[in-house]
Parts: sequence; C-alpha cells; structure tokens
Amino acid sequence: MQVFTPKEPRKITQKNRKLAGLLRNPQVASWRLLMSAYQVNYSIFEEAISAEGLSYARFQILYLLYFEGATSASCLAQHLFVSRANMSTFCKRLEKDNLVKQVAVKKGSKRTEYVLTKDGNSIFEKIFVAHIRRVKKSIPAFTLKTKGELKKITRNHECKEDYFDN
Repeated sequence: MQVFTPKEPRKITQKNRKLAGLLRNPQVASWRLLMSAYQVNYSIFEEAISAEGLSYARFQILYLLYFEGATSASCLAQHLFVSRANMSTFCKRLEKDNLVKQVAVKKGSKRTEYVLTKDGNSIFEKIFVAHIRRVKKSIPAFTLKTKGELKKITRNHECKEDYFDN
C-alpha cells in the first residue's frame, strides 16, 4: 500500500519551493501526520475486518446502528461520506443479507430508518471485540488536551454530533 507520508518533498525546485515551504506550517504538518496515521490504520483494520467476512463499509454501518440505534440512510451517508444513493444500495444489500431492516419513524409514515436485525447484532458483537483489540494495539491513547483539539475539528458535523463525543 502506498502511504501518504509526512516527509519533506525529495526534490525542492525553484518552482515548488514556495508551496513546499507551506508544508512546514505546524497545522499542515499535523494534517499530514493525521492523514498518514489514518491511511495506515484504515488499511490494517479494513484487511482484518475483511478477513472476518465483512467489508469495512458494512462494519461502519453496523457500528453506527449498534451504538446509535435507528438511523436514516441520509444520516448514515453523512457519517460515511458517501452519497444517499450509495447508502441506499448498501442498506438494500444489508437487508438482503438479513443484517438490517427498515422501521417506520412514525406509525403510518413513509419515512424509515434502519436498525440491526438479530443476525446483524450477533455478527457485529463478534467482530467488534476483535476490532477493539486491534485498535488498542495500534492506536495510542490521546491526552485530554489532544482529544479536545480533535473534537474541535469534528464539531462541524451536522448529523448526530454526539457520535464523536466518546
């Protein structure tokens, strides 16, 4: 896997000197480090979850439904940064595999949300324990200050903002 590393460019030319200088900005350096860590860990987690029989996207959907409860396809799409159409396709496949089901928001309403089925709960609980072991092995605990700074970044998220508060 090719990783986006936080190193300086190999070759500084007159043409790219000004832009390369921007890389030394503390916020830019932090961004590059976060991106690199994200890519490495995402790759590790995706491969492991795939070996357990789920795609990472499916795992993320099951995670949200397990901990957030009934959630609309639009909200799921926002959390996973995919289109509403893509999320509808994901959810239809999950329904076909008996991992999720639709429930009416209000009796008689056409608006629906998704919830986990018994099978979805069971599969998620089995995989989640192993996932948490990998997370603990791979990611250091942040200080309260660092957590606070990272939470500031996530505050602009519009859908179920408390999702990031753990």
